[in-house]
Amino acid sequence: MNNTFEITGLLTMGKESDKFKPYSTTTSPKGWTTEIFQPTLVAGCNRHFTRIKGFHKADGTGKVFTFSKGGFDKDAEEKIKGEKLQIAWADRNNPELVEQVAEFKKFVVDLEEPNRRYHLEKALEKVKDGSITEDELKELGVEDVEKALIESKKKRKEFIHESDFIGLVKKIIDSGKFANRLFKTLGEIQHTEYQGKFRENMVPARIYLAAEDAVTSSIGNITIFFKEDAVTEAKDGYLINGYIRNYDNDRKEEIAAPIELWLDTTNDSTDIKREKLHKLLVNQFTVTDESYKEIGCRVHILDGSQKVDISEDMLNDFQKEMIELGVMTFDDVRAELGGDLYGDKVKKMIVDTVSKGYSKGRKDTLYKDSDFVVKAIQLKEEPKKAIEEDSSEDIFADLM
Repeated sequence: MNNTFEITGLLTMGKESDKFKPYSTTTSPKGWTTEIFQPTLVAGCNRHFTRIKGFHKADGTGKVFTFSKGGFDKDAEEKIKGEKLQIAWADRNNPELVEQVAEFKKFVVDLEEPNRRYHLEKALEKVKDGSITEDELKELGVEDVEKALIESKKKRKEFIHESDFIGLVKKIIDSGKFANRLFKTLGEIQHTEYQGKFRENMVPARIYLAAEDAVTSSIGNITIFFKEDAVTEAKDGYLINGYIRNYDNDRKEEIAAPIELWLDTTNDSTDIKREKLHKLLVNQFTVTDESYKEIGCRVHILDGSQKVDISEDMLNDFQKEMIELGVMTFDDVRAELGGDLYGDKVKKMIVDTVSKGYSKGRKDTLYKDSDFVVKAIQLKEEPKKAIEEDSSEDIFADLM
């Protein structure tokens, strides 16, 4: 039921101002420190603002509350579920303890080139059985495969607490070493509510160095809940209204938040398959009773001024005639206008197709209207700002 994103783009940090602080740390009178880091992912025309929040005891006496890995009991021939796990703050980066933590509770940064570690592991197997060739070693660009694999593994860091994840991501951006490289960032789209207002947060959990020839993309997977009157026809598309659900840390329970998805039919007249797909999806979102349905959607996440094609209605009579005569092209007009044209800023999710797990279409649910009403909550007073201190231990020394 998680709502997730996968962004391939530049990993950056916005400029600090009176209204925006990309990094902040505060400590409450009771000694709890909160770190908030808001890196920006730039993917083509889109700028995605993300948010990572860490919370721990300032004096280092606290614990990390997480979840252990599951397993399989061979004797009983059944799966063993993971359990709640507590790890002392001082031991949170102990490799043996980190290994015990379930993968979905970890935060990962990997600065190795995609697939290189896998090829090194396969090469080491061949080294051990004596089947590796000189050409294979030359292609890998290494003389000592085992040593290269050890160095490769150092480029991957796993954390069980947000504060350590924040520290490394911030260090990567501050270093400038990867300013021109794309990263593939995976995380969860979460919604919070306060005093009747909802806020969308994109929360990264895994960041991988992308291939040098990677292209930017902004993809999401959204599970939307809806009932009758979810579909509204509009110019060049359909607006889909519904709700998403996610766990809320302040309430310690799952909450619902309103969401809008968009079916873009702009090019349907020239793409028969696309037109049929949109008709199928509109049918899936059309409900004739008061029951709630759910469906997972793969979406393109837009957040920024998008490129627009130069159309004929943008040209004056002279330009139209010159293009018709073949002495001027649309590219000539574009260059004269200063290059690519951009429209107004857009923030929307455009449905591409259904997500995995929904090949049969929408599913019935037992939800009622009351399940989508968010109860009011009174948040505690904001903690006072603390003095920042540098840690004497650099746990990222081997990575960069």
